[in-house]
Amino acid sequence: MRTFSDEYVESRLEEWAEWFSRGNYSGLGYPSKTLEQRLKEGGGILVEMTGPWVPPSNRKAEEIEDLVKELAKQYPSLALVIRKKYFASSYKNLSKIAKEMAMPVSTFHEHIKMAKMWLSGRLSNYRSANENFINNVA
Repeated sequence: MRTFSDEYVESRLEEWAEWFSRGNYSGLGYPSKTLEQRLKEGGGILVEMTGPWVPPSNRKAEEIEDLVKELAKQYPSLALVIRKKYFASSYKNLSKIAKEMAMPVSTFHEHIKMAKMWLSGRLSNYRSANENFINNVA
């Protein structure tokens, strides 16, 4: 039986995968286009505005990215499984992903569950901390 927490974590992970798979890296990893490609597409002009450029952001997706990085420091295999599940081209075929990782499917599913539980705990800690901060400020 799925709980609210399970559904919440799943929706946050899907939002995270959607955001970062569209190339909205905001400085994470490699840029999606080279400098030359951006010049070519911009007609030789890199910056078309005079004001500061604010990169697109998604605080919720970036929060999950930070948590997955933290998870990777503590439990590298759990973080890898989460990344593989949500970023693999064969997103729906978990047995294929498990096979590519040379991991039994049951272990793969257990790793996903454990990673989601870890994320659920960390997200609830963040929520509690934010609520305490808001209550103390008010």
